[in-house]
Amino acid sequence: MSWLTIESDPAVFSALISDLGVRDVVVEEVFSIDAESLDAITPAYGFIFLFKYQRDSAQSKSAGTPSDNESIWFAHQIIQNACGTQAILAILLNQPDIVLGPELSSFKEFTVQFPADLRGETMTNSDLLRTVHNSFSRSEMFHQENDPLDGESGEAPHHFVAYSRIDGRLYELDGLRPSPIDHGPCPAQMGTKLQEVIGERVARYAADEVHFNLLALTRDPLAADGAHLSDHERTMALQNRDTRDREVELRRHNFATAILEMTRQLLKNKSRVELDGIIHNARATNKRKRELRP
Repeated sequence: MSWLTIESDPAVFSALISDLGVRDVVVEEVFSIDAESLDAITPAYGFIFLFKYQRDSAQSKSAGTPSDNESIWFAHQIIQNACGTQAILAILLNQPDIVLGPELSSFKEFTVQFPADLRGETMTNSDLLRTVHNSFSRSEMFHQENDPLDGESGEAPHHFVAYSRIDGRLYELDGLRPSPIDHGPCPAQMGTKLQEVIGERVARYAADEVHFNLLALTRDPLAADGAHLSDHERTMALQNRDTRDREVELRRHNFATAILEMTRQLLKNKSRVELDGIIHNARATNKRKRELRP
């Protein structure tokens, strides 16, 4: 069974982490890469950066030094659709403060002595990881195995890399690289260092390129029943969690069958002439929309 495409959405990733058996870890979207905003996220277990990937281009390469630190859990990326889940695992499996569930603990223990390529193969072939990942796939009539690659038609694919502080240093964990990238010493508050590293990367793209996204893995504010929160903060956190859960449930629901059945019911009493008219009008509308695109 293949790995399907899932949305790079904080609610989806938070639910995915929970379904893997990890508790008290959520994903939040980061709207600014200034040091102050990044440092306000505490504790920050790590960050996931999403960008357009261009094979062998300067934009997709990273500054920093390749590392042979064997204490880091690092895996090569084998298939494209798993890169978001792989970036999450790269953070979860390298943070001692995160309590892994029994399944992920067993997976880490089983792969800890493996080289990066075999870890990637083991992850790709894991029924647990693939099943949880695919449970968040988009509801579509047809699934593509992969996004377009460079040189093919379509836009360049997007790629995820993880940034995490390990042993007092900031590491970039990109499964398309041979090894982790060491960006040097990093204090517990990663804001200044991360701003420098990501800012340098973004600066390589054209000024009008806006297809970037930054997500943070942090502690669930409702951990330990939110005992440290004020009544207002706890109420807001509960509302946010309920909203997130509803969004995930809607994303998981396959509306395609219902839409097809509604379409059949609407069209079953139409004559051939009426159907041809509907198709003609739809094509004309699509043509006008394409012509209006910049």
